[in-house]
Amino acid sequence: MKNFPAVSVIVPVFNAERFIGACLKSFLTQTFTDFELIVVDDCSTDNSVAVAESFREQFGGRLKLMQTETNSGGAALPRNIGLELARGEYVFFADADDFVVETALEILYAAATNAKADVVYTPKYYMYNADGTVDFMTDEETANNPNDEMTLTVGEHVELCRRQINGLFHMAYMKFVARKLLTENAVAFPQITSGEDFLWSIHVAWCAERFLRLPIPLYFYRANAESVTLKQRSARKQISACARDAVNGMEAVHALSKKIPLLQSEPFLLFVAQKYLLNTFLYRTASARAQLSAQEMYEIFHGEFSTGNVSATVPLFLTVIDAQQAKLSELEAAINRLTRKE
Repeated sequence: MKNFPAVSVIVPVFNAERFIGACLKSFLTQTFTDFELIVVDDCSTDNSVAVAESFREQFGGRLKLMQTETNSGGAALPRNIGLELARGEYVFFADADDFVVETALEILYAAATNAKADVVYTPKYYMYNADGTVDFMTDEETANNPNDEMTLTVGEHVELCRRQINGLFHMAYMKFVARKLLTENAVAFPQITSGEDFLWSIHVAWCAERFLRLPIPLYFYRANAESVTLKQRSARKQISACARDAVNGMEAVHALSKKIPLLQSEPFLLFVAQKYLLNTFLYRTASARAQLSAQEMYEIFHGEFSTGNVSATVPLFLTVIDAQQAKLSELEAAINRLTRKE
């Protein structure tokens, strides 16, 4: 008789009291029950822990509730802690804001074991909007070439890695992964607060020997506002925090390239990975950058990066300059159009 569960579900939590109840209930009502649920709280300041605690008895010993010592600012550390505690044959990550269909674990585990897959990837999911409407989402690869057949890829590490960088969903909750793959290859989430799923998924794709594509939507992603913590900061502090995270992301990409020879032999793929993280920085700071002058931006960058690994900041500087120049070009074109109309 085995003394470990078939699946470990890991849920990082931070100030999710409004939604974590629905998340946990969706696992409580699963048709598949051979799993443990590991909830890792990142020092929430609301009642998230109390809500999670209220489910302990209902899970009958299957719920583990842990807390980080200090707030990490992202999902990476809580997920890594959860992985260290996990004992399941497979691991599934879910966000505290989201929920799954009641047959999710049953379908994923059956597919994984029948195909002897290291990874089960689901290219479809549901987006649950604030107004209660639901949108159906597919990855870029599926959108360009619709295929509802389950497909197994074996031994194609290079091709999988390319596909992951160029079109597959990067979110951790889109992948049902053999714990052995993660532990034996030291696959962990990099300590950054944005883009960690992207880099983690590249590493997973590189290590996967048997990769099963399962085109069945099982996950509901709850469309939510940008981090409240980030929005409460001033524009300068938002830029500073996100810029530091972007530079840490560049360093994480460099570290990952040492583990994946493909990123060294094909520099363009490395560039695409870096570009993704930099575009994430631009997206997260769009409103804050609009409030600051070029001089203020310079002061922030100079104060933040005048010491340390300055070389890692070069792509960030160039990206910001390029984005600002593109905006100026748009404004100039708009002025020219108005002038011609006059």
